[in-house]
Amino acid sequence: MFVDVEASSSGTSTQWVAEGGVVDLFLLPGPAPADVTRQYAELTGTTAMPQMFAIGYHQCRWNYKDEADVHAVDAGFDDHAIPYDVIWLDIEHTNGKRRWLGKETGC
Repeated sequence: MFVDVEASSSGTSTQWVAEGGVVDLFLLPGPAPADVTRQYAELTGTTAMPQMFAIGYHQCRWNYKDEADVHAVDAGFDDHAIPYDVIWLDIEHTNGKRRWLGKETGC
């Protein structure tokens, strides 16, 4: 799509060229950024809120040594009164650093 906007003393003119057929054009006039956001949400719909744990703090580190190491990290958060919602184990805990394949033998 090509759009040419030209300002002159008599006003502003535009020329629109599209080689791909019909063009859907939506103008969101605002005038403020918050208005544009609201107008866009009215056009497209809003997203659902994620689950509560998803917007919390996630702790992850490459290469926790073993289960005791993970428990020590958890205890450290407790000792320092730092809340977290999720602690992730990276691929180090899997067999051969492979992602989980849905079978116990693949883990």
